[in-house]
Amino acid sequence: MNILLTRPLIDAEDLMGKLFSLGHKIIHIPTLKISKASIDPADAKKYDAFIFTSANAIRNLKLINNDKNMTCFCVGSITEKIVRQAGYNNTISAGGTVNALKNIILNSDKVDKNYVRRMIDNYFIIFFIKVSNFF
Repeated sequence: MNILLTRPLIDAEDLMGKLFSLGHKIIHIPTLKISKASIDPADAKKYDAFIFTSANAIRNLKLINNDKNMTCFCVGSITEKIVRQAGYNNTISAGGTVNALKNIILNSDKVDKNYVRRMIDNYFIIFFIKVSNFF
């Protein structure tokens, strides 16, 4: 089968390898370019957990007062791998779907569930959540 992948190479390499090993012909035409947002660094001490919905979130995260023991919820195994490579050691992978990620977060004792539900209802993609002062 011929398969067209449009993600940037850094995000498509693992999938390309898997598909190629299954005998597929891979055509890679990256149509997206991921670039850093021009924002001030976030103060990690203001947050009780991070939620990463893509490997690009961790690659482009700017923090002050970083805490490598922070709980990190990751959408999938690739994102979790990048988070661990960045030095975080308290990671939880949701297996690759946003719904699984939502359920893992809502069933965690690390966050205020009511606050998270409001955030998830209002915003589909969340990079980190402020949960302190909501208990």
